[in-house]
Amino acid sequence: MIARTTAIALACVVSSAASATAQTGFGEGGAIYDTHCASCHGLDGVPNLPGTPDFSRGESLLKSDAELIDSIRYGISSMPGFDHAIDREGLLDVVLYIRLLQR
Repeated sequence: MIARTTAIALACVVSSAASATAQTGFGEGGAIYDTHCASCHGLDGVPNLPGTPDFSRGESLLKSDAELIDSIRYGISSMPGFDHAIDREGLLDVVLYIRLLQR
């Protein structure tokens, strides 16, 4: 019984931490996403444009962090690159943030 209670308490702490992290967006990730990504990918990861990956469903999130960073940095398909607008730390923050959008 103690183990189960401890597991439930730990799950609550992790859930609260994830919620707080989602609100702050891993550093500047949320703010960068809102500025550069949300117009196409949607504020909650549900895309506004046809053919755009739906981050809320995990589309394109099976890639490694490095692959996602390169996609953001250099662009992919019709998405432009943001190498000129987002520094390396910001790119990682965005990747961490979009992983939180998956439901």
